[in-house]
Amino acid sequence: MIFERIGFFFFSKIRPLFTFLLISFPLLCTDLYVVQKRLYRNALQDQYETTLLKAYKSLNKRADKHRFLSRYSETEPYFIDQHIESLQLLEEEINWLQTYERHPALAETELAKQRLAYLTKGKNKISFTEEEIKKSALCQETEEKMKKTVEMSEQDLKHLLSLIENVRIDSFEPHPKSPQMIITNFYLKKKTSPFKQETFEVKLDLLKREFKKQ
Repeated sequence: MIFERIGFFFFSKIRPLFTFLLISFPLLCTDLYVVQKRLYRNALQDQYETTLLKAYKSLNKRADKHRFLSRYSETEPYFIDQHIESLQLLEEEINWLQTYERHPALAETELAKQRLAYLTKGKNKISFTEEEIKKSALCQETEEKMKKTVEMSEQDLKHLLSLIENVRIDSFEPHPKSPQMIITNFYLKKKTSPFKQETFEVKLDLLKREFKKQ
């Protein structure tokens, strides 16, 4: 009897908790199922967004590649000869010297003649020589070495870099049919001309790339 009473006592105390757990168990299972589904759905959403982002980046890369190849497969074959080596450097100083040297009252006329001869008779002219040439199925690469340093004004330098870098610099526009050119070596030194005008001494090397039509 004592043991029965003790058992009944504990059962009577535990039964409410047991009843509560029995009632709550289906609800708990439902909540766990909903949470699991939500986590799964969020994982699918994240995977979908990641896949979409990768596809978007891939399409952008293809579009960029297409634009790049379209731009650089239509280039002039002798661009450096026709548009860079033909640049007239220090044109403003040349015009000033031509007026200066004709003035009979100026004691430095002989110096003006020497300076003018240097600027106009091919001594201060951009000139490149082709070094190693590499060819592939996609493009041809040519190393272009400037033969000697040249003097140029700030405007000359901007014009030159605009043509090489294919960007607008101040009023200088890039050429629509320039090859891709990468500066591999660059020397720049500021100096003063015999007539106290600021110039730049420049020497650079290029890697020229000409892409084949796709």
